[in-house]
Amino acid sequence: MLRWLQLFLCVCLLAPHVRAEPACAKHAHWLNEVLSRKTQDPKCAPQFDQAANSLARGLRLCQELNADPQKRASCSPAVNQFLRLQEVSAHASREKAKDSASEVVSQYKGIVDGMDQQPNACLGQLSGLRRDLSCHLSTEFGQAPPERSWWSDFWNREQSEAPFSDIPPWAKMAVTTVASSVLWRYRGGGLFTDHNDSKSGERRLVTTLGYMGLGYFNGGLDGAITGGLMLPGLFVPYGEQMVMKDGVRGVDESGKWRNLAYMTGLGTLTTAAPSAYLYARGYNPTGMLLGGTAKGLCYFGSWNWAPNTFNSPNKEFVGGGPTQTAELCSGATIGLGMSHSLLYGKKKNDKPKPAPEKCDPNPR
Repeated sequence: MLRWLQLFLCVCLLAPHVRAEPACAKHAHWLNEVLSRKTQDPKCAPQFDQAANSLARGLRLCQELNADPQKRASCSPAVNQFLRLQEVSAHASREKAKDSASEVVSQYKGIVDGMDQQPNACLGQLSGLRRDLSCHLSTEFGQAPPERSWWSDFWNREQSEAPFSDIPPWAKMAVTTVASSVLWRYRGGGLFTDHNDSKSGERRLVTTLGYMGLGYFNGGLDGAITGGLMLPGLFVPYGEQMVMKDGVRGVDESGKWRNLAYMTGLGTLTTAAPSAYLYARGYNPTGMLLGGTAKGLCYFGSWNWAPNTFNSPNKEFVGGGPTQTAELCSGATIGLGMSHSLLYGKKKNDKPKPAPEKCDPNPR
């Protein structure tokens, strides 16, 4: 009678463990799906082989790391003691297995990247596989889902879309060119009647905000960041180098050409930071860079070819001298170059990359 009572209590105590959901269920499910699809579609065999090998490795790792002695419990004290001793020795091997987890996760990420590049390929037919590879399979062997941040999502997604998509690109370029010309003249002192107070800080701030707005108009968030990166170039100093005509302020023939080289380099430096950002984001920054480099030609042309182009009663804004004309010209080339890079410098992608999966940080 006592033996039957012990057996009854043993079965009742172990019943919850028997009914528990088995570990590594998702690994086993997807490995089975991949293997069954492999036999149905021989053309996809290479892709399915790669996925099956990664999933099988992840399943073995998962089973090793999720070994639960309670699920193997026995009613025999001697058996339980023996299992506990085995668990002590198995703990060390599980610690070594954890070192392989990051490598398996990298393999899963490689499969996801391949699915993103060819969304209609073989593995793309398995609905839900991409999400489980990104979020759930790694959690089965103790790896948390990848942490996401706004910045990492922005940096890894496609180029941002600009507003007012119904406006043709040539019209956006025209508006940006004119607005940038006025903005750069403002940066040079236009609209300020009190020349004893240059308000240089205010001019730099307003100019930067203006370029952020123009950048957003042309390229969305990417464009706004591009415009904001104009700020460092506004602190590069220049003074007498803006004069490029013989006989003016002691400039001779050689000094004219030195000033041309200086102002050309200054213009390139002005747009260096936004051009580098555009390149990093996958745009062609040539237009942006050339728009700044043209500063030297603007000053050279205004002094030698069109010194009195904008003779106007409004001397405070337009002015009647060659430097004011050159500022209008420089602003126009910068705006034109920025607009061209944002509108026409994108890499064409007929199949945009899917957005990263939003994983639940606390999966059940």
